[in-house]
Amino acid sequence: MGFRVSTSAAFMFFRRNIGLANERQARIAEQMATGKRVNLPSDDPLAAQSIAGFREANQRVASYQRNVTMADNRWKMIESDLGSANEVLVRAKELAIQGNNGTLSAPQRAQIAQEVSQLSKQFLSISNRQIDGEYIFGGYRTNAAPFAQDGAFPNANPAVSYAGDPNVKQVQIGENEWIDIQVSGGRVFKGSGVNGGVDPFQALAKLEQALLNNNTTNSDPASVGQALDDLNKAIEQVIGEMANTGAISNRLDSLKASLTTQSNLNTEFISQNEDIDLAEAAYEFQRAQIVLQATVSSASAILNRPSLMDFIGR
Repeated sequence: MGFRVSTSAAFMFFRRNIGLANERQARIAEQMATGKRVNLPSDDPLAAQSIAGFREANQRVASYQRNVTMADNRWKMIESDLGSANEVLVRAKELAIQGNNGTLSAPQRAQIAQEVSQLSKQFLSISNRQIDGEYIFGGYRTNAAPFAQDGAFPNANPAVSYAGDPNVKQVQIGENEWIDIQVSGGRVFKGSGVNGGVDPFQALAKLEQALLNNNTTNSDPASVGQALDDLNKAIEQVIGEMANTGAISNRLDSLKASLTTQSNLNTEFISQNEDIDLAEAAYEFQRAQIVLQATVSSASAILNRPSLMDFIGR
């Protein structure tokens, strides 16, 4: 008795295999076009999960890099401002030494006092410096000038008031790692919280007063000589902040290098999991073509044979 294979069953068998061969060829073609071995999670679920993890890590690193760059720019500006503040105080010290010379007349000291007055205004301008529209020495209170000169300057105490916030802003630069992007204006320009700190504004005001009053009696707290002592302390105070600024800048340089290394490693790991070997992919594409062609040829030959014996190759 004859036995025949169902034509519909054979058709479904070849249809399925041709579909798989087409799918494999299309997938390899997509990989060659994109250069990526994993274009969809279904291509390699474990690799896709690993790739997603490294990409997320790189996004965090990129965020830290932006913050480090911003912080570095801030600290460069702050360092420049502190340098300018120091130059003002050093110049005031030179004028104090000059004005403390016993051979000078009262009118000559009054002339020196005029330059000291201009230095005080310059120092005030530095203390109220803005970066990107924010007062950098005002702590959290960045929308208003933190320092204001008394109208009776230099005959006032305090000669300049501080309305800034004692805190400083920070940005995140790593996992559970933050860095300041401000200097405490009260500490630098008023001596707040500094061991043996002085108020540089008051030192400048005292010098101007002493020069105008022609007071060179060193034993007098209101003399030019006493103002000179205060200026020396103010200079040390600002230099101390400059040293701290330099240390932070060095730390940021180190962080830049570290974050670049992290980013490169993450990118390398992504590439290892995601990218294809083009030569190998080209070889697999040729194999997929051969398999597809062979399947189509077999289907054409088998489906035209009516018996089971023909189907199995008799």
